Amino acid sequence: MSEQSVVLYSTSIPTLPKVRSDIATIKRILDAKRVQYEEVDLSWTPERRSDMLAGSDNLRIIPQLHVNGRLVGNADFVQELEDFGQLSDYLQGHHPEQQLLEQQLQEDQQLQEQLLLEQQQQRLEQQQQEALHEQLRLQEEEQQLQEQPEEDLRLQEQLQEQQHFQKQLQEQQQLQEQQQPQEELQRQQQAAQDLQQQQRQVAVLTPPLQQLSVQQESQQQLALEEQPQQPERGEPQSQQGQQQQQQQ
Repeated sequence: MSEQSVVLYSTSIPTLPKVRSDIATIKRILDAKRVQYEEVDLSWTPERRSDMLAGSDNLRIIPQLHVNGRLVGNADFVQELEDFGQLSDYLQGHHPEQQLLEQQLQEDQQLQEQLLLEQQQQRLEQQQQEALHEQLRLQEEEQQLQEQPEEDLRLQEQLQEQQHFQKQLQEQQQLQEQQQPQEELQRQQQAAQDLQQQQRQVAVLTPPLQQLSVQQESQQQLALEEQPQQPERGEPQSQQGQQQQQQQ
């Protein structure tokens, strides 16, 4: 088996989990049989793809196992040969019937194409959902933009009402400030009028009071004059007093 050219065509960037699993299956079988083989990574050596297609009648399925430039099979077929104990013969260059192998490879290729198609369909559905979400988002933004003028108008009305209320308060405050000096002036004028009235009343009452005071002073003077004078102690009595005492 070591004299045969065994080549495994694989890829390091598989798009499907089954491709990774198939590559691992063939490697495990070859390693278990201690087969020396060359692994050709078509991701890094795309120029070797033409060798693979030439030995497999243009079958593009990956992975493929080739012996002496001829296709042995894919992972499923290699596993089946190993299960039936026929893989060693094939690795020595004894190939199975090409029709059966090609049919199985075509089925695998169709399966891979179907899986790829399903993945593309899923991606398309996901893109459609994303497009739908984006459309809904744009509609919401447009609706918000349409509602924004109404909100701005409402805020403007509230602002105008607030400004009108503040203006009314300022006018009332100014009116009160204007009324306060007038009220103070009126109070001063009223006080001045009251004072003048009191002064007039006093002026009217003053002459009678003065006359009454003069009369009272005159009466007091007369009363003092009519009272007899008492001699002071130690003074000699007058002649009339002496006469009165003698008569007694």
